[in-house]
Parts: sequence; C-alpha cells; structure tokens
Amino acid sequence: MRRRDYIPLKTRLAATLCEILTDDGTGKLVKVIPHEDAVKMTEDQVLSLFHFDHAIYHARGGADAFWNLTPTLIPEHREKTRKRDIPQIAKTRRIEQREAEFRARLLAKHRGEPRPPNRWPKSVPEAEGAVMSTDKAFVHTTVPYGDDGKLVRGIIARCGAPGCEAAIPLPVNTLQNSRGDDTEIEWRFIARKLEAKGWRVGRSHDAHRCPRCFKAAKFSSIRKAEAMQNGNAMTDKLKVVKDNMRVMSREDRRIIFEKLNEVYVNDKIGYGDGWTDEKVANDLGIPRAWVKLIRDENFGDEVGNESIREQIKDARELLSQIKAIEPGISEAQRLIAVADKIEKSLAEIAKVLK
Repeated sequence: MRRRDYIPLKTRLAATLCEILTDDGTGKLVKVIPHEDAVKMTEDQVLSLFHFDHAIYHARGGADAFWNLTPTLIPEHREKTRKRDIPQIAKTRRIEQREAEFRARLLAKHRGEPRPPNRWPKSVPEAEGAVMSTDKAFVHTTVPYGDDGKLVRGIIARCGAPGCEAAIPLPVNTLQNSRGDDTEIEWRFIARKLEAKGWRVGRSHDAHRCPRCFKAAKFSSIRKAEAMQNGNAMTDKLKVVKDNMRVMSREDRRIIFEKLNEVYVNDKIGYGDGWTDEKVANDLGIPRAWVKLIRDENFGDEVGNESIREQIKDARELLSQIKAIEPGISEAQRLIAVADKIEKSLAEIAKVLK
C-alpha cells in the first residue's frame, strides 16, 4: 500500500474554494467554479479569483481572523463593497460625528462654556427681532393685538405665489422657547388658524397661498382637468379619422379573410358564438368597415338567416301564448273590480251598524 503524500495547505484551500456553491438564478445551487473548468486550472489561478470579505468591517476594527472572513468572488466582493459597505461605513461615521457634537454642546452648557456652533446655521431674520421657525414655514416676531394694538408674540405668514405680496400677522403663543421638538405641534396649531381664514398652509414659507391665489390655483387645476378630457376626446376623434384614412392593402385583405374563415360558420348561421364585426376589428386592430366589406363580398350577413328565422319563430310562439291567456286576464280584472265594490259596501254597512 502506497503511503499517502502530504497535501499542501494551498491545495487544501483551492479544493475548499472549488466546493463553494451559488445560486444559478433559477434557485438551483451550482459550484462557483464548474468541475470541468477547475481541472484545467492551477491552485494559484483558483486562489486569484477570490477576495476575503470581512463580516465585521475592517474599517470598524474587524479582525483578520478566520471566523470574520468569507471567501467571495472578486466581482461580487467589489460590488458589495461599493454599493453596501462604503455607504454604511460613511453613514455610521456621520452619526458618530453628530453624537459627538451633541455631547460637546451639552457638556459646554453644563460647564458654562460657550457652546460650539451648530452645523446648521440659522437663516437671516426678515426683520429686526424676527426669527424664522425651525421648519422654515413662519416668521416668529411680535404682532399687534387688540384694539389698542399691543404687541404680542406671534407669527407672520407670507403668500409664496410668484408676484404676490400678501401677508397675514397672527397672534399666537408659539412653542419656540419650550423644551423638546415641538415643531410639528406648532405647525398644526398655526395651520388650523390660518386655514380658518381661507389660507392654504404649506411646510415651507414659499408653499403658503393666500385665499385669492388658492382660489386661482383651484380654478386653474379644474381648467387643466377639463382640457385633458377635451384632449382625450379629440385624440379619439383623430383616431377615427386616421382609421378612415387608412387604405386596405392586399396583405390586410388576406389577414381579414383568414380570420373570418376561422370564426364565421356559414351564411345561414353567421358568426360563431361571441364573434361580431366589431370584435374581429378589435382583435386585428383594423377599421370595422374593412371587416364588413370582406364579409359581405366573400361570406354573408353578420347575423345568419337561420338565426333570424329562429328569433322570429320564438317571438311568434310567445305572442300566441300571450293571446291565449288574454281572456283569462280580462276576466280576472273584472272580478277584482267587483270585489273592490263589495268591500266598500261592507265597510259602509259596518259603519251604520255601529
């Protein structure tokens, strides 16, 4: 018995990589390197096809240990790195940076030191003493209130329509100085008051509309909808005109004839069940007049004579049945009239007896 030679580590690694399975796109697992290709390759060639992907990102301190590495084909590894790993690492770093800045501002406030500048600078106020709200929708300032015109806290909302300078001051006890993020509550509170005055309130200062501009926009949308409907109707009319202008070619005649030969039974019955000139035209995408022309020339009427005779026969039978029961209906109507008279007479007799 021949003694087994030592199998080098590189050979073992290449053999292991050749056994990796992948989905072929139909749900079936196949080897990433087919056997017929593997027998033609060297160990170095097999190893050159793979990268080792870090489960815990190397940029985040992931270890170069066997339990943190996954052999992956180079194209797949590069695509994963580009589309998923790099964006995820960048997002994690941004979140950590924001948390660090937030902690620094809290610690500075606690120690009485100047707070670091916010990464989102505030917009320039529109007037002295005015501050734009967090959601950029309203301007916080003082507005006149009451008969004496006393200045109180409030907001100013301006119409954002181009060329419109309408503005409305609104006295309101805003939540600007309260703790926590009350922007949404504040916006809803102010929006209810402005909508009661006919305003259309948006999420930004240029999305507001005064009552006049809001009404004009509403009429404009109605006109656009009507124009679209008229345009659709005109398109249908143009389609009919276009169909009428089409000229039937020899190929069109052949196609129509073959279709009619398939669905038309004979001149006594006409079309088979469910088929008409209209359905044949829609099925072939051609004008109905072409179908009628070929049918009249080569086949027969749209509804067969036999079918018409059967309908006439059924109608005559139904008419004879109605005439047969007509005397009975007249007699029943006469008896019902007599019964009504007797009922009225009994009612009058009953009143006298009381």
